[in-house]
Amino acid sequence: MSTSSSLLSVSLDCDDRRVSALHQAVLASVSGRLRFSTEQGADIMLVCGRCSQWLDRVASAIDAGARGVLVAAPGRAAPDRVQRIAATAKAAGVAVAVDAAYAADHAWQQARPDIEQDLENASLLDSVVTASNETTLFNALLEQLAVVRPLVGSFSELQLVHQAMDQYSIVGAASDVVVSLTGIISGLGGKELRVDLVGVNRRWRARWYGDSLAQPTEVTRYDKYGEVSSPPVYESAHRTTWLELCAAITDGAPLRRTLDDLAEDLILATQMLGR
Repeated sequence: MSTSSSLLSVSLDCDDRRVSALHQAVLASVSGRLRFSTEQGADIMLVCGRCSQWLDRVASAIDAGARGVLVAAPGRAAPDRVQRIAATAKAAGVAVAVDAAYAADHAWQQARPDIEQDLENASLLDSVVTASNETTLFNALLEQLAVVRPLVGSFSELQLVHQAMDQYSIVGAASDVVVSLTGIISGLGGKELRVDLVGVNRRWRARWYGDSLAQPTEVTRYDKYGEVSSPPVYESAHRTTWLELCAAITDGAPLRRTLDDLAEDLILATQMLGR
């Protein structure tokens, strides 16, 4: 059994009550690895990307000697500064994980190699992200790109074709695959992401259901034999990210989403939706 001295301590630097409450709930489910601390010098600092000057807070945590940092709900930032802080963290041996509502999901990650293989014969990748009116279109696009960009590797072109106060539409291509990215802010609340890949012989559909702590993501393959869905996994992507950060600190394991990944997505999001 773990003792409190063997657990990694976590301190919160988060002014957003919703983000703070979400991650406190997630951390309660990994109490065998982590413990809250109100003292200075915690092993891990949670920094909320919705807070003002969040990059300064990440830099301060690194300078203060944190062993790890988790950036939750990252927002707008200068990509070049994100890259500089990433380099500083690497030089200091500090693991910095970037949380994402969808990208680290187990069902998605298990299916991704097969989906990537089918990209070679696909004609269309269509994705729609829906966010509540408590977030922004920019943040919604970041969450969408965190899933789509690693899947396709890179885009050969992207173009914003429509933008309003509550929605955007982006079209482009990744090699020979047509890409369509849509974002919607819903006044009815709720948070969801859907990704469809349409190929010659097979089609894939993945559907995530927001920040629910135990709502399984649905990943389904359709082919001439019918449909096959992945077994449900009752673990949120947020929890997966926390466990990956623990492993990075204690075992040197790689992180799935880093500040360098975020910088790439920030470049694309800024090109599409402006500053």
